[in-house]
Amino acid sequence: MDLPRPEQTSPPPAPRIEAPRPEDPQPTALQPNKLPDPPVEPPRRTPEPDPLPISPSVTQPEAPAAVARIEREGRPARPVSIGETLVAETPAVVVYPDGTRLFVAGETTLSFEGRGKTIAIARGEVFADVTPQPREEPMMFTTAGAEIKVLGTWLSVSSRSESTLVTVERGRVQATRKSDRWSVSLREGQCTSIEAGRLPVAKPLPPNLLAEPGFEADGKGWEGVFNRSLGRNFGGVLVTPEVFHSGGRSLQLITQPTFGYDREVYQDFAVAPGDIFEAAGWLRTAGIGGKGVSLSLLWLGTAGGLANDLSSTIKAKGLVLREDLAGLRTGTTEWTRIAARAVAPPAAKQVRLLLYADVDPGGPATAWFDDLILRRTPKGK
Repeated sequence: MDLPRPEQTSPPPAPRIEAPRPEDPQPTALQPNKLPDPPVEPPRRTPEPDPLPISPSVTQPEAPAAVARIEREGRPARPVSIGETLVAETPAVVVYPDGTRLFVAGETTLSFEGRGKTIAIARGEVFADVTPQPREEPMMFTTAGAEIKVLGTWLSVSSRSESTLVTVERGRVQATRKSDRWSVSLREGQCTSIEAGRLPVAKPLPPNLLAEPGFEADGKGWEGVFNRSLGRNFGGVLVTPEVFHSGGRSLQLITQPTFGYDREVYQDFAVAPGDIFEAAGWLRTAGIGGKGVSLSLLWLGTAGGLANDLSSTIKAKGLVLREDLAGLRTGTTEWTRIAARAVAPPAAKQVRLLLYADVDPGGPATAWFDDLILRRTPKGK
């Protein structure tokens, strides 16, 4: 039996896939009287400059640090730096920030070494008023043959051709000979000479010849201060407790502009030709004008009989052989040490230590003296 054949059918046609057509652009409507915006350009990039060539850095040397300042009569103060050499043909004062002061004599050459607290003295003399120093950082003075360590004192160091002379007014110092490191300790009122071929030892200073060097008994040891017949001080010359360098008093001189009103105070001593004397003292001034206030040594050619004669009188008589100036000040100054070392000239029979204030056209003004010294130094020292 024939089975029915299945009806053959054709597969349905595949769906036709059409690619999407792009949308037609829509026309832009123009507004009345307005143009279309211009196309926006991207911002322009400014080209960066070529980098500068790198040069090796140059380090400028630093200026030496100032450690103190130098003061001279009649000149402005200036700083002094480590490594600097000071050639002082006239006296100068070096002041440190801690109050230490060096009084440099004329014809002295020194340099500031280390941290500025080591003073190398090539020639001449320095008196030092040293404030207390740390033990690990003492102040040092050196010469060709010696080292002096200072923690706080008044002392002087004199560098000579073949020796170093050290004197101590207050405090203690240690002086060492460089060649063999031999040391000697000095206390107040002692001195030593350091030289080759002789052992340095501590010796007492020569005595101070002055009566009342600090004016602690109203100046009765001085001529020109106390008028014995009147029983009081001369006008313009008095001992005051208000201003002093040490102790409790000083001598005050008040200058005047009137001729004949100069002020002088003095003491006289017998001498022989060739005697060596050291004179020193502390002077403070306030507004001094004219020729100033001074400390000096007058060498006289006559013996005795001049105690009541003023210096102007004995100068007029031709009795002054020579005058050696220890120091002169004008203007306003703090306490300053002034000093001189001199040899009695031939025919000298007396020496007068003279404290003098000349007539001051701008006066009245004031000066004070204190802690004066006059010593006769053994010859050869």
